Amino acid sequence: MASNKESPLARPRIESLDEYEVRISDEIRSYLKEMYAKHYLAQTDFYDMTTNSMKEEGQATNQTGLAYEMAEAHLARFQQNMKQPPRQTVLRRTLWKSYNQRRGDERDDSVVERLRDIMAEWVQQSGAADYIAPHVRVDDTLEEVITVDLVSKRCHDSEEPASLFRRCTPDPNRFPRIFTDWPTREKEQGWPMTHRSVVVDRLCGEAVLRGADIFVRGILVADAGIRSGEALAVYAHVGKESISRGMVLPLYSGHCVFLGMGTSCCDRAFFFSQSTGTGILMSALPWERAGPVLPPLNTMMEEGLYAQNLPSVLVGRILDPKPGDIIYDMCGAPGGKTSHLALLTNGQATIVTSDKSRSKVIAARSLFDKLGCSNSIYPLHIDATKCVQYDISVQTDVHTMLLEAKRSETDGLLQVSSFPPESFDKILLDPPCSALGLRPKLSIPQNRVKELLSFTEYQKRFIRTAVSLLRPQGVMTYSTCSTNALENESNVRYILDEFDFMELVPIHVDVGAPGLAGYGLDHRERHCCLRFDSFEENKGHTGTDDLMGFFIAKFRKTKPGISSLDREQQTS
Repeated sequence: MASNKESPLARPRIESLDEYEVRISDEIRSYLKEMYAKHYLAQTDFYDMTTNSMKEEGQATNQTGLAYEMAEAHLARFQQNMKQPPRQTVLRRTLWKSYNQRRGDERDDSVVERLRDIMAEWVQQSGAADYIAPHVRVDDTLEEVITVDLVSKRCHDSEEPASLFRRCTPDPNRFPRIFTDWPTREKEQGWPMTHRSVVVDRLCGEAVLRGADIFVRGILVADAGIRSGEALAVYAHVGKESISRGMVLPLYSGHCVFLGMGTSCCDRAFFFSQSTGTGILMSALPWERAGPVLPPLNTMMEEGLYAQNLPSVLVGRILDPKPGDIIYDMCGAPGGKTSHLALLTNGQATIVTSDKSRSKVIAARSLFDKLGCSNSIYPLHIDATKCVQYDISVQTDVHTMLLEAKRSETDGLLQVSSFPPESFDKILLDPPCSALGLRPKLSIPQNRVKELLSFTEYQKRFIRTAVSLLRPQGVMTYSTCSTNALENESNVRYILDEFDFMELVPIHVDVGAPGLAGYGLDHRERHCCLRFDSFEENKGHTGTDDLMGFFIAKFRKTKPGISSLDREQQTS
């Protein structure tokens, strides 16, 4: 039995995932509540969209009160959804052969069958075969998409223990005590008496909730005496204070959330003496996880597959690329959407992808090589807010520019930094955003509204470049993984008002909800947009709203035109 001499007493704040409220600053929370209240208020019959005010003063109090109640409920769903991942794992085919054979008469299910075998083996090795069954299937509508659901085999009235969602420690009735003479550990600090414990950093904790095992570099704090093969209780640090990596557990006084249980792959010393390698394998048993059981994709990805969230997959489909198109993915790293465009065009389009970070471009190029789609993709190191050649006398087409461009002697990237106006048939614009829609997320890093506003101004710079680079009759998608209306609906309004040659195109998919009301879009324009959010009435692809927060709009350029402001800024 383990024992411990009394240490200097630290008083951590330990919460269950259920009671934990995602950390949002008061200013951001107030902003989001106002955003949703504005949406609900704008849908009443008494609201004047042109003046942004109530038509009849007498109705203002009742309608405003109801709108704020609905906004508060919406925000509560938003926070509840944010701390847990979607329960369905979504993968996308990357190989042209398997995709094209499925589209033809001869169906190729080899990738699916291999994935089924891998999932079945993982469930068996995890000791969960009697409790969960992996269901792997090809999506009925998006034929390149493969979904994985882990379905419980037990009846709801069975004696199977509940998940750890509402617990701060492992169930003490199911495990023997290993600490017998350490009274302050449980009573004053709140740590489990049945297991040694570790605390991982927030990003690692979010990855664990997505199904990942724990790499040693994510472990911050650990009990003394941990041995390889030992069952551990795992927590995520969610406090604002920084924690020195390697701290012993009794000295930890931060704020943490219980994630579940796992098995140590090594002794404690290895956690902090190494920077690579797996430190803890998380349990696949439903009652030993605080969140849903999801497969650890980092250790089981099969060749020909790429993990990509469902709303993100839709962007490439909505852009509708064709063989022979010249396409620009303006903010292409890490490369998921770019590789999807290559798949959809069977490698027969010219696809330019870029990023401001050279290291990200090189990493994306490696991904394209790994996925087998690099022959039609041209990764470039470009600042996409400054890449239009307005002052050229002779216009060269993009394909010729790429073929004639020299390569860098250091990393082999093509030395192309700009393009003539109206050079691209299709543009995929997914600019940097606040990422308020990503799940799971244990905190929102932005503390001030001005931080959210800074994204919208930055996004407008990409928009101005994009409309200048798009050819007449060309198509552009605008998307973000944010639920912030200023980054979404307001930017759609900006495009329509600023550029009379751009028009919204309806998106015909049976998923998502229309754009928010109250941000300048009329009924038709809102229903041309696609928003994924925590609406009660929003039914996603799986029949629920259990999807990432996301936004997509589609535009067509109706006649020649450029952004005069972009031209002025780039030529001055």
